[in-house]
This record gives sequence, C-alpha cells and structure tokens, in this order.
Amino acid sequence: MASPLVRAQLRTSPIVTTLRHQTLRIEDEPSRRLLSLLDGSHDREVLREQMQEFFRASRGPDFVLAAPELDLVLSRLAQQALLIA
Repeated sequence: MASPLVRAQLRTSPIVTTLRHQTLRIEDEPSRRLLSLLDGSHDREVLREQMQEFFRASRGPDFVLAAPELDLVLSRLAQQALLIA
C-alpha cells in the first residue's frame, strides 16, 4: 500500500513526501498510476492487470506485464520509502 499522503500529494503535484520525510519528484506517468492504485484494495494480480491495460494504451494491445516486472517496480517504490506495510 502506498502512503496515503503520497497518493494525496500526487493528485495535485509531482512532488511527494516519503516516509523518511524527504521530498521526491515523481514525474513518470506509470509510477504515478501505480501509486494511485496502491490503496490496499487491490491484490498483485489486479495491480498487474490494471498496469498492463495502462501500458497497452501506449505500447499496443499485445503488451504483457509479467509479474516479476511488477514486483521489481514495487520493490523500488518500497526502497524509496513510498510504501507502508
């Protein structure tokens, strides 16, 4: 789950406050979209499907987002102190 503060801040700005009380600029749309989905109501498979549909809009209908790729991105977001347990 993404920090509720991060999700709220992303609605109006690319600058968010991490759980380490540092600011971070998140400008890429895929990360912004994923963070908005990380509200605790979606399991990993739903997140993967939602992001796959997001990418299909720009990369074509045959784009497949593999679960390990999603896990890698989630790990990066956790390292940046944007996710809560």
